[in-house]
Amino acid sequence: MVWCKLDSQTFEGKTVSAVLDAAKEANKKVILVVGVNEISKEECEFKCGKDIKIYETNPEHLDFESVKKHSKEMYIKAIKKLIEEL
Repeated sequence: MVWCKLDSQTFEGKTVSAVLDAAKEANKKVILVVGVNEISKEECEFKCGKDIKIYETNPEHLDFESVKKHSKEMYIKAIKKLIEEL
């Protein structure tokens, strides 16, 4: 799944909840690709379970203009990291 920002409110959405429930029911891992992660690993594991990986495309939390200029490279870097760790 891809979100712009991962925070405590993310898990309150219907789509997110449905996807997480389906993954849990199917015994599947959850991989989140987010722009910025604003929650702790512990909170995320509490909400999603231990079988979760989070990849940030903007781990430096750059401003919007910088992200616009470098978004392609940022996404490629995050996806490469994801693939390497699979």
